[in-house]
Amino acid sequence: MVGRLMRGQERGRKLIVLLVGLLAGCASTFGALGTGAQGLGTQRTVTVRELYRDPLFSRQDLQRQGVTCLPARLSFGHETYGHALVQGLTDTLQAQLAGKGLIHPNLAASHINAVGLAQEYATMLAAYDRTNILERKTLRKVGQAVGVEYFAVPILLNLRERESTRLSVFGLRLAKTSRITARLQLQVWDARSGGIVWEGLCDLTLAQEIVRERPVQLEEAIRATWESLLQAIPPGSVPPAPVEGER
Repeated sequence: MVGRLMRGQERGRKLIVLLVGLLAGCASTFGALGTGAQGLGTQRTVTVRELYRDPLFSRQDLQRQGVTCLPARLSFGHETYGHALVQGLTDTLQAQLAGKGLIHPNLAASHINAVGLAQEYATMLAAYDRTNILERKTLRKVGQAVGVEYFAVPILLNLRERESTRLSVFGLRLAKTSRITARLQLQVWDARSGGIVWEGLCDLTLAQEIVRERPVQLEEAIRATWESLLQAIPPGSVPPAPVEGER
């Protein structure tokens, strides 16, 4: 009886030692990553497609003629992401354009309201949701009021957030994967012509192995997506390809 009890205690001590060793291994991983590190590793997959480009348009035009962001277009069920998308695009434009040419959307809204265009602006946006067209006359008025020639429109087509346990010992979760997959689209409209000068599509997967209760931040995924799309816009104008027989 006493022998069985001692053997049971010995097995219990071995299990405790094993668990402590696993936890120590996780702690040493944190030390290698540096103070405050939350993840064991991050994987990012980004695919960008240019859907349309005016050959005379470039990122330099945004700096020279000015740009602001319109409200985000959101797929059904993602209505709560609107502010994060616009703020992420605004911050990324600020960084990509070195602070030149960008009018913050809040300031743009103040300018629009100050000149009495609030109702026309709202009507234009409502019509855009139905027709995919920004009405040229109103767009030009709004551009003049804000002092920009370009409008960036963020579009969220799909977004999923998931978590899955990757390592579990005795019912205790030691590590898991936090994953975000997103598909976003960006349109740039010319207030003078009323047409799209650039449009791109981005698919992003951001996955991180975590051992603390910190999922992949949505802001990280949004910022990575806008950075990839804006970098796809040529920094300078690209001449159109020569027509056969004109060489």
